[in-house]
Amino acid sequence: MIPKIIMLKSKAIDIIKTFSPEEFKRFLNFVKSPYFSSAKSIVRLADELKNFYPAFDSHSLTENYLYEKVYGKGKFSYSAMKNLMSELILLCEKFLVHDRLNKELNLKEGNSIELLSEFRERKLDNLFKSRSKKFQSFLGKRSIENSEYFTQANKLEILNYQLYLNNHRHNSLIWNGFLKRSSLDLCRNFHSLYLLTNMLVHSAEILGGKPDDSLMIRFVKELDIKSFLKSVKSDESEESFFISIYSNLILLTLEESEEHSEEYYHEIKKSFLKNLHYFSNFDIYNILKSLRSYCIIRMRLMRPHFISEMYEVSKLLIEKVNYSSNTIKWFVGEIFTEVVMLSIYKKDYQFAENFIENYKSYLNKEVSEFETGFTKAYLNLEYGETEKALQLMSGLKPVNGSMKILLKNLFLRAYFEMGYSEEAFSILDSYIHYIKKEKKLSPEKKYLYTLRYNVFLRLFKIKVMPENYSKFDIAELRKDLDRFYFIADKDWYLIKLRELEQFVKRK
Repeated sequence: MIPKIIMLKSKAIDIIKTFSPEEFKRFLNFVKSPYFSSAKSIVRLADELKNFYPAFDSHSLTENYLYEKVYGKGKFSYSAMKNLMSELILLCEKFLVHDRLNKELNLKEGNSIELLSEFRERKLDNLFKSRSKKFQSFLGKRSIENSEYFTQANKLEILNYQLYLNNHRHNSLIWNGFLKRSSLDLCRNFHSLYLLTNMLVHSAEILGGKPDDSLMIRFVKELDIKSFLKSVKSDESEESFFISIYSNLILLTLEESEEHSEEYYHEIKKSFLKNLHYFSNFDIYNILKSLRSYCIIRMRLMRPHFISEMYEVSKLLIEKVNYSSNTIKWFVGEIFTEVVMLSIYKKDYQFAENFIENYKSYLNKEVSEFETGFTKAYLNLEYGETEKALQLMSGLKPVNGSMKILLKNLFLRAYFEMGYSEEAFSILDSYIHYIKKEKKLSPEKKYLYTLRYNVFLRLFKIKVMPENYSKFDIAELRKDLDRFYFIADKDWYLIKLRELEQFVKRK
């Protein structure tokens, strides 16, 4: 009787498919190590799977085939094969954990609390003291996020003073250790409160929730952080500095719409930039992102001086943060067009050009062509190279509604320069049609899109028939431009209004 062919379906294979070539090599070595597995059958199985890596999509890859390669020709045993694959899953899971711990240990230059704990328990005091100094030096480099820094520094402090707990001559050292540990714990708590407050408040706006639905937000609001801050001298110690900056960040988040919150913003920015060496790359990114969010809030409240603040913070996000990590690389795409538009507003064209070239590779493939082409076209319009801009724009394919509107705005500006009124009115027709039809538009976006549409519509009408309009209409258009909290090429609109003013009626 011919044995039934059972196609291979395995969770272990699903895991192995995710391995990079380097990871797969390490996995094979892991499986072959007798410390992790003593079963020769698993080694034979892994060696055979090597022939199917990385796709594992061959029709030859069946349970029967693997059983024969591992156990030799004989009657197929479903239970033996099931046990073998189960053991492979366990080894895959062990490897993932072991590999992650190994990477973390390498990142910490071989330093670990676990190793120090072993030295302490084994009473290897000299080795402990030597390694403790190395670990302290490593922590001082701030290559790990502050949340982990506070945790690791706290554990190190505990191990250090435990060495002297039974020796009364060291009471002062032990007491200072208690103080240091409690301060580090407080830093960690304030850091967590800041991150959670920021996440809940800003997520509520996006997701339509209410911050006060959260017990955590209600708890933080009940804390008298302002009074506590008065007792903290930020330059007294590292811990005092951290507590001060995270306290201010919490207050900034909770009171971002209040006028006095600007004091928190400037205090954070000044103190943070002065002490960047205390922060990891991720912490720098995180805090600058919070300052950027605050700038947007203030701009929406029609505080025009925060456009310059927004530009400065955006430049810091580009210059001070390393985006090589996949966990934050996506953020470049989030701010790419915005950075260029802010540069245009500030007439810092060289920075915009350099930014496009240096950071276009960070963009998601889906939007890379559009965002790169759009921003270059925008710059061409600023340089007065309208035909070059139109040529770039004609090949762009927006992938969402916001991109469609951005492109329409650019086309309308180019058509105004070229005198293509008929084409412009056609775009304006589709523009208003989109605004009315699109139900997913937020009230704010609907308002801004409609305002921009009306500005362009009247601009073209005045250009085509200036005799039907007066200086009053020009003045009304200027007022409408002031209703935008930010418009990158506002100077262009003002120049065009001055030009049109010469052709309209006086009254």
